[in-house]
Amino acid sequence: MNLPLSARTYRDSVSRTAAVDRIVERMRALPSVRSAAMTTMVPMAGAGATIHFNRAAHPPKGPDDYIMAGYRAVTPEYLSTLGVPLRRGRMLNERDNESAPRVVVINESMARQFFSDVDPVGQRMQLGTEPSPSDPTMEIVGIVGDMKQSFEAGSKAEMFVPYGQYPDPILAGMYLNTALIVRTAGDPSAMTSSIRVALREIDPNQPLVNVRTMETAVSASVAQPRLQMVLLIVFASVAMILAAIGVYGVMAYTVSQRVTEIGVRMAVGASPGRVVAMVVWQGAQLALIGIIVGVVAAGFAARAVERLLFNVHGLDPLTFVAAPAILAVAALLACYIPARRAARISPLEALGR
Repeated sequence: MNLPLSARTYRDSVSRTAAVDRIVERMRALPSVRSAAMTTMVPMAGAGATIHFNRAAHPPKGPDDYIMAGYRAVTPEYLSTLGVPLRRGRMLNERDNESAPRVVVINESMARQFFSDVDPVGQRMQLGTEPSPSDPTMEIVGIVGDMKQSFEAGSKAEMFVPYGQYPDPILAGMYLNTALIVRTAGDPSAMTSSIRVALREIDPNQPLVNVRTMETAVSASVAQPRLQMVLLIVFASVAMILAAIGVYGVMAYTVSQRVTEIGVRMAVGASPGRVVAMVVWQGAQLALIGIIVGVVAAGFAARAVERLLFNVHGLDPLTFVAAPAILAVAALLACYIPARRAARISPLEALGR
């Protein structure tokens, strides 16, 4: 749920952080609440804010050296409330307040992308595009697993900083856009009224908006891709059926025009089985040529639909095997059935046609 903090009521970082601490503490005291935390943006609500930073030991020499990562200010139990696993080091805790040394937790993608040559835990970072040696640094104290922040985006480099440690005025707008996350023991929807009552005890004027479960948030984020997927499946299925019918019709017509030829072959001694095998083999050669051309063309076209796919590569092996297989079966049946029917006709009747 979103809790936009009033810039008029909370004019500085001290009052803002104190309000956040009171809200989180009150939520934790509610029955059926396992954990609660606040953040500047919840998952599945977009890519979120990004910020320039640099490794303290490698200051940027120019604009080309600037590097960026996702940035979220969170209270201590944010990552554990969401179930994000700790890979190395430690999580943020209550001791990481405004008077403590600055710390940061990064995800695995950020560790791989920017700290592949060293052990990230214990390294120091600075925020900003042109930090000076006198600017404060922050220590990386932990590495956590990746999590998606939107359906379209993959797992990207991201950092999590203690909410009260970074009162930078540049980020004030982001801090005012605060969200509350609560993990409950029962139905989370049943907790909404209790949370509203508890929130009014702290600040009667504090709005609580866009209340939803994470399942709802995930479902909303995939609604449009899911619709695109359904439409794509429908159109692709229709195209496959029409293609199979077309292949069958053309091949069946071609074989039916060879009834006289089949009769001649059988009149001079060819067995029905041999005639059928010959017709099917010739049809299979045509089908194979078409399949090769189609697979190559589909390979070039795959990139166009790749952005609509989730966890599936454009050159998906299953798709590139199943579609040609269906068309190949249609082509073979189109050759076999008319050829088998023609082979059952007596040579004299076939020659009479």
